[in-house]
Amino acid sequence: MRRIVGLLVALLVVAGAVPAMAKPEISPPEYWELAFTEDGLCPFAVDVELSGKEGAILFWEGDTIVRGILTAPGFRAKLSANGVEMDLSISGSFHERYEGDLAIGKATGRNVLVGTFGGDPGMFLTIGKVEYEFDLVTEDYTILNSHKMIDLCEVLAG
Repeated sequence: MRRIVGLLVALLVVAGAVPAMAKPEISPPEYWELAFTEDGLCPFAVDVELSGKEGAILFWEGDTIVRGILTAPGFRAKLSANGVEMDLSISGSFHERYEGDLAIGKATGRNVLVGTFGGDPGMFLTIGKVEYEFDLVTEDYTILNSHKMIDLCEVLAG
């Protein structure tokens, strides 16, 4: 009985703290399109077309985002270079928490990670769960654990 009373007291303390936190900022998925040429991630230029819905849930403490969830239902990326064309479903999600200039995250489903990896530029299709740290200043990823990552520059090289 003492254990149950202790648990109830702990739950009441936590429940009392919840209203003090700001409500999350929710951006429901909205459709958008963007086409551009990416020069610098691969040893050659890559034509990119993005389309689909993307939404976010951001958790704030004061003026600082402390956690974020990005969803992309039905999102697609069309990539082309060197005569190779790819049409990718990248409808996964990102879950990140932020500590200063570091994002500690997990990508689940199908996503594309773009940036530097150990100082080398790259673009990877991720499938399954990928856990990472991302330096928001240098845009460098440190992959902590991954299910499957496909080097898109290697595929697009032909």
